[in-house]
Amino acid sequence: MAFYVLQMEIAVVVLAVLGLLAGAFWPKHTSLIRRGLAEGALVVLVASLFLVFPQHHALFGGAYVLDRFAIVFKQVLLGAAALVLLLADAHEPLRKQGGTEFAALVLLATAGMMLLTSANDFIFLFVALELVTITFYVLNSFLRGESRALEAGLKYLVLGALSAGFMAYGLAYVFGAADSLNFGDIHHALHDDKTAQGIYLFGFALVLLGLGFKLAMVPMQIWAPDVYQGAPTPAAAFLASGSKIAGFVVLLRLVFADVFPPAWEAQPVVLMALAALTLLYGALGGLAQTDVKRLLGYSSIANAGFLLLGIAAGGDFGHAAVIYYLVQYLFAVIAVFAVLTVVANAHDTADRHTLMGLHRRSPLLALALLLAMLSLAGVPPLGGALGKFFVLVATVMRARIDPAFYALAGVAIVGAVIALFYYLRVLRGAWADPAPDAAARITVPWTVRVVLYICMAGMLFLGIWPQPLLALATRCLH
Repeated sequence: MAFYVLQMEIAVVVLAVLGLLAGAFWPKHTSLIRRGLAEGALVVLVASLFLVFPQHHALFGGAYVLDRFAIVFKQVLLGAAALVLLLADAHEPLRKQGGTEFAALVLLATAGMMLLTSANDFIFLFVALELVTITFYVLNSFLRGESRALEAGLKYLVLGALSAGFMAYGLAYVFGAADSLNFGDIHHALHDDKTAQGIYLFGFALVLLGLGFKLAMVPMQIWAPDVYQGAPTPAAAFLASGSKIAGFVVLLRLVFADVFPPAWEAQPVVLMALAALTLLYGALGGLAQTDVKRLLGYSSIANAGFLLLGIAAGGDFGHAAVIYYLVQYLFAVIAVFAVLTVVANAHDTADRHTLMGLHRRSPLLALALLLAMLSLAGVPPLGGALGKFFVLVATVMRARIDPAFYALAGVAIVGAVIALFYYLRVLRGAWADPAPDAAARITVPWTVRVVLYICMAGMLFLGIWPQPLLALATRCLH
């Protein structure tokens, strides 16, 4: 029974261990091994479609649950890991450094994220979260010879340790108030005890603050631009896609389990304020950026604000909109980082200057960048446009009950318009400005081509035909 329930996580960990062993015994074939690990992740994903069924299972006293919601996001995370591993094989600094450790760490981080999707207990959540965080400490500083990578790893380490401290301290209060850390038990334990509810409110606020680090949510967002800029591009891609997905899946779990404090009557107000501040910080902070990876850090913060908006709106449609947004965002952000991986190989950096005239040097990269940036900006007919639209619809639906949500929808629209400026500025350089060296054409490795084709197809498909994913998201909620 336990093997069946944990088979996806076990398969990913076995893949990571096999990759490390293969790299040790066949060090001259590390590129082949890395591609093999990417294909292995895809095999696990495809096998899970036939071997893992959406029935409710629980392990470890209910701390781990396997349901349709968890299965879908485990599969999404496996797909993201496979795409990132293909990018890692094309990233020149990682190729020069050799070894299969980076790929193994990506798989271990994936295993931690997959465990997070099934967390139904605060202790289990904390342990899985730390597995992901500690792995990213190493991934972000993997290029030991680059000062920016070391700086990114150090900042992630310090702020990650701070967030873990907040969460651990908050969990002590949660346990003291509810005498349990299981989501289901907490809801029943606090039903009538007003004193315990007050203690729990303080503890839960600290837990939410610690979780906000993974979400890049105000006030724990300050690390994102620096870490995105300094980390190896594939690591930043996985941080922007997989880590964000896992964090919001946890937040959705907390909402589904109804473990928000019963005494927190201002819950919608608090979530509304966090959503508005996070969205505006990301939109305004990106205006002055010239480094595209740093800009994507602010974009990640702004998108976290939109996702918080959907969670604040609540309801089945609001939660389904969040699930849809997470999946479409994955395709757009990985596509941008794939473009930056190839451009950085040619120029050692990826800022607006090195992207100038990209349409002449590599039409494929320019087209992928165009679709990805327009999707992040919310321009039809791409998945990002419908993602923002669905979240705004959920907000307006909630505004019929609570008119304050009309103001929040207005803030979201203003933030989207502001962010549109810096997305279009990047595209202007790629499509309108002359190249610094017109003769320098860029060769795109076949692994990156595969990633770009998948991402572009995903953005277009979800923008034109969103019904299958929305229907799946709705089924995940029940």
